[in-house]
Amino acid sequence: MLEQGNYSYATVRELVDEYFSLQWCRENIVVPIGIDFNKNIGTEKLTVAIGNLAFLATIGDFIKYRAEAGGLECQFIELAPNTIEDILDHAAREKRIRNNNPFGDHIAKNGDPKQIDDDATGLNFFDHDDFQFDDIESDQLADILPIDLSSDPSESKVEHSAKKILIYMHHSGTSDLVIEPGVDEYRLRTRHDGLMQHPISMSHAAGVHVIACIKKMATMDHLDQFSFQKGTINCTHQGHRMTLLCSTIGAKKGEILIVKKIRIASKKLTLNSLITNNQICNDFRSMINQGNGVIMIAGPRGAGKSTTLAAVLQDIDSDERRTVTAEDPITYDLGGHIQQVSIDRSKGQTYAELLSHFVEQDADTIFIGEALDPDTAASCLAAAEKGHLIFTTLHTSNAACAIKRLIDMRIPSHKINASLRGVLAQQLLRKVCPECSSERPINEQEAQLTTLPTGTIVRFARALNREEQQQRKDSGTLCALCHGRGYHGRIAAYEFLQINPSMMEVINASKSAIKIQEEAIKNGMTTLRSHSSELIRQKLTTISEFTRIYGAQIYN
Repeated sequence: MLEQGNYSYATVRELVDEYFSLQWCRENIVVPIGIDFNKNIGTEKLTVAIGNLAFLATIGDFIKYRAEAGGLECQFIELAPNTIEDILDHAAREKRIRNNNPFGDHIAKNGDPKQIDDDATGLNFFDHDDFQFDDIESDQLADILPIDLSSDPSESKVEHSAKKILIYMHHSGTSDLVIEPGVDEYRLRTRHDGLMQHPISMSHAAGVHVIACIKKMATMDHLDQFSFQKGTINCTHQGHRMTLLCSTIGAKKGEILIVKKIRIASKKLTLNSLITNNQICNDFRSMINQGNGVIMIAGPRGAGKSTTLAAVLQDIDSDERRTVTAEDPITYDLGGHIQQVSIDRSKGQTYAELLSHFVEQDADTIFIGEALDPDTAASCLAAAEKGHLIFTTLHTSNAACAIKRLIDMRIPSHKINASLRGVLAQQLLRKVCPECSSERPINEQEAQLTTLPTGTIVRFARALNREEQQQRKDSGTLCALCHGRGYHGRIAAYEFLQINPSMMEVINASKSAIKIQEEAIKNGMTTLRSHSSELIRQKLTTISEFTRIYGAQIYN
């Protein structure tokens, strides 16, 4: 073990800045401690201390490359991680300027810190220079600056491969990505239009190293391959910013990595673009413009509820309203005046707790990620009674089941009737490819299934297996839009259940979900199945997709 006193920290800082960066050294438990000159052979060697020599498998090539770029050879020694951290702390102090009394000038000028309140007359209290921070050191921002995914000749092969996977995720339009172990390989799979695809495989060793590299990007413990971990990567590629949510867990055959992309809500994301049924869209828009009440978005996992809510919150966002959200995790960057809060489960935060804070802070519009328990659901209804507009979600198959879920939570019916305004339920269906699909009239059985007239002309997808896709690709006849999958993009079917006097009576009687559904249909509700059938008639989706979602059961 080498003693800390043997090193000049100013020299260490210069080496850190010249060959690496302070943040990189901290993340990889690495520190350059000096340059040795060998008089006999006339060479200079950069001595690099590392907290775990096993790390050299992934970062050794990069360290050698940076040393060789400065005309140096490289030699490694092993130090305890805490020793390296102490050295880097001293090195950081050599460059960092600290101000021990940030309010000193103001207090000295005014004589009394209470004078700050007397001078605070609106925005005139602040000067433009109050928000100029030119003197911040780069290492102070290193934790929040995004990772650049562009190719770097100094990066290791593992880092290059990991970046390439994240770039592929960006350009392929996939929503999430998984790297999971097989018997003797790792598979990379991505989710397109709600279904998993299998683009590539890699050796087991490569999979282990790539997962470790991505975990380091996400500031996760890359040595722990068994525990459940979560992390975030903020990165850029060709001017585009991405935020990726990562999670890992150990399985029987190895570690599994999941990467999900936080999307930036586009201004093109509107209710009119999502809800193709004009009546449903108009009725729902009228309801969200009310000043208070609870509006629920229902549907199974992966039904597009987050996308609809992003459009809703952007639609009602204005200077006159204050909107806050509690999410786990945040899936859309909404922008505008909307303040988004991510629940920190490690600190015991809950939806109900954050909702109470939002109410105390006088928010007008509040989105609570999910009314997953009686406490959260009751809190949403209670907040609405105080004059807030509350949006929340439930994982149910349709709108009627959402109301029955509240009843089953033993929430009093009078509270449901007093605060709940309506439930918008939805389901996603894949859009048939307009380039390579075919058309034909439907037969009698298909007409009974979809309730469309026999002989209606609809589209049918031409989905190819992987071998057929490769053959078409080799011959140059593969569909450029869907790449042989038969579908391109997704579209949502909706149903909107409004709470009116007759529905209140059904809720008071604690009827079943079927009875609630029947009453809603009597009141003119378009069901998910009937809206999906309409999408088939419009040649936007297929009977096969209808059957995949709802099954082959025929409803009279």
